Amino acid sequence: MLGGLISGSLSLISDALHNLSDTVAIASSYFSIKISRKPKNNTRTYGYKRANILSAFINSAALLGISIYLLIVAFMKFFRPSVIQSNTVIIVAIIGLLGNLFSVLLLSKSSKEKINLKLSYLHLLSDLKK
Repeated sequence: MLGGLISGSLSLISDALHNLSDTVAIASSYFSIKISRKPKNNTRTYGYKRANILSAFINSAALLGISIYLLIVAFMKFFRPSVIQSNTVIIVAIIGLLGNLFSVLLLSKSSKEKINLKLSYLHLLSDLKK
């Protein structure tokens, strides 16, 4: 995100927030699955299954917040355009591309074993193709 703020590029800010939301979504899904496996007890007769619902709600709220923020900033840029530092954009974009490529290579073997990893792998692969 810092690269987007320094360069004045809304595209880089958007991509950074997208990657951040992906990371938070994966982490919250992982922890909600762990929590939801806890057995029910006297105070939690349903158990902890609602952790998955809460995780999905938080992820959805975060995406909505990010979308509203990006719309506001984009609208403001219509009236006060700024100069984009293209060299910074290119450098940050190459770093992001290499990071996605590394992640895809890291998940490629494991994606055949577990559906969660396969979904993350396919998501990163689609990001890499953009």
